[in-house]
Amino acid sequence: MKDNQKLPWYTVSLLISILGAISIILLFGVRYYNEHGIVFWTIILAWACVLIGSTTEISRLERVRKILVQEKDEEISKLKSEIDELKNKS
Repeated sequence: MKDNQKLPWYTVSLLISILGAISIILLFGVRYYNEHGIVFWTIILAWACVLIGSTTEISRLERVRKILVQEKDEEISKLKSEIDELKNKS
């Protein structure tokens, strides 16, 4: 497993919170400047970037979770077999 992509577990929530804050600020900008086109497409682009990033991060975390569960199951079966061997020796 690669360790070069370690991100905190709260990255997805943080990205969506930041996007929400940016969207609110941009919507106030629409109200103040009455410029709908640029701000609208900026909001759409920001949402697309954060949603793609969060989806990628969620899938990476799920892949890591599956690997950890598989390693845990292998370790448990190994320990069970060692326990059975020790019981049989006694």
